Amino acid sequence: MLVMVMFHYSLSFAQPSIVATPPQSAPLYADCGNIILIEIPALEDKYNPSFITTGASVIKTGKKGEVIVVPNGATKEVEVMVFSDGKTQGALHYKVFPPPLPSIQIKIDTTILIPNQTVEVNPSTAFRFEVIADPEFKKQYPKDSRYILAEWTYIIIRNNKVILCQTFSGVNEVAVSTLKKVPKSGDHISFQNKVIKRANFQGRTFDIAMPPKVIAFTVK
Repeated sequence: MLVMVMFHYSLSFAQPSIVATPPQSAPLYADCGNIILIEIPALEDKYNPSFITTGASVIKTGKKGEVIVVPNGATKEVEVMVFSDGKTQGALHYKVFPPPLPSIQIKIDTTILIPNQTVEVNPSTAFRFEVIADPEFKKQYPKDSRYILAEWTYIIIRNNKVILCQTFSGVNEVAVSTLKKVPKSGDHISFQNKVIKRANFQGRTFDIAMPPKVIAFTVK
C-alpha cells in the first residue's frame, strides 16, 4: 500500500531592517525642521526611498534617504512610512515635544542685569530685553530657535505707587530719554514679558506659551 503524505510549507520573508538617524528614541520638536536620515542597508543600490508621514509634513533634502520632518504640533506622535520603489518597507514612530522654553534677560547698556540689584540710571541709559534660546536646542536647531519679543512692559514704582506702566511692541530696546517718565533715585523698576514668538526654518512664527516673568531692580 502506498501512503502519500502531503506537507504544507508557509514561507515568510522578513523585511530588511530600517536604520534611522536619529533613532526612534530621540524626540522630534513640533513645528521644527527635524532632519532624519533613513537607510535600509540590505537593499544597497536598489534602495529608492519615498516617505509618507502622519502628523507631520515631510521635505526631501536632496540626499538619498534624508528628510526634514515637521510635526504639526497637533499630535504627540509622528509616523513615517518608509517605501522603496513604491513597496512598503516598514514604519518609524517618534514622540513629539514642544521646543524647550527660552529664558529672558535684561541688559542695561551692555551689562546683564542681576535681578534686585541697585543700578545707576541716567538719560543716556538704554534698556534691552533679550530672549535667549535653550543652548542645546539652539545648537541642534539653529534655524528654529529665533525668538521675537513681540510685547513687553516697563513699570516704575515710586513711594509704593505705580507711576508708569508702559508697554512696548515690536522693539526690544529703549533709551531712558524716550520714556514717558524718567526714573529717579530710589525708584523700583520692573520689566515683564507679555508676548514672545518663535520663528522656524520656514519663516513661520508661533506664539510661545511662556509664563510672564518679572525682572526688577532699584535705581541708585
